[in-house]
Amino acid sequence: MKKLITSSLLGITALFAVSCSKSNNPVTPAPAPGVEKRLVSSNYVFNGNIQTEDIKYDGEGRISVYKDEDDTYTFDYQSKTFLLVTRKDNTTGTVNRTFECALNTAGAITKMVFKTPAGVQDYQYDFTYNADGYMTKVKGSYSPTNYYENEFTLVNGNVVSAKAYDNGIQTRNEEYTYDLSKKEKGPYTHWYYWPSKTLFGKTRTNILTETKTFDMTGTLNWDVKQGYVLDADGYVIKRNYQNILLATSGVQDYIYQ
Repeated sequence: MKKLITSSLLGITALFAVSCSKSNNPVTPAPAPGVEKRLVSSNYVFNGNIQTEDIKYDGEGRISVYKDEDDTYTFDYQSKTFLLVTRKDNTTGTVNRTFECALNTAGAITKMVFKTPAGVQDYQYDFTYNADGYMTKVKGSYSPTNYYENEFTLVNGNVVSAKAYDNGIQTRNEEYTYDLSKKEKGPYTHWYYWPSKTLFGKTRTNILTETKTFDMTGTLNWDVKQGYVLDADGYVIKRNYQNILLATSGVQDYIYQ
């Protein structure tokens, strides 16, 4: 898949692995105090490289266009239960993938089918949510015998631990730490393909500050700490990432309007 899987764990992995081109986004004026803001762009800087995203919304506040360095995704909400996302290459303008998404009554994606331009399915996500609307499980499948799963344990709207499986066999444990004194106001759920306050269930309650993973022997093999800067309304406008084991770091900036 062209776009990397994104979650509180895997998104950070991607952030430390990708090299991207620079964005020329203008600074957007801030809304009046007390008005809910929407994320319109972000950029991540690592070793002189920049990864960017730009987001537009429709009249109902839903994502209508998402753009990264390589592709532009257009969102067509065909009904309350079905969303079609079309991805086009930024250079050629040609369609290179579609995503057929089934939605539940809260507007969250329950099934996401990846198709080639020829209409052939080559990947699928299935998502499970609890009664409160938080994602509790994600399953990504190439075939019935080739798949991975993540199961999440939540406390007060935060994923505090998770288990990862490859083809039904557990491969690691994950632990997450938060600043419980600060609310997460951005469009960030624990796992997401695009940042959204609805498409992947409810957003986490508090700001994430550390991610750890352990193999099945209990050995720590991933440890990323996150610092952050808030604006006057409590939105994260900068995150500082430190990969403790790899001794690498990065900075991500956000623009809201």
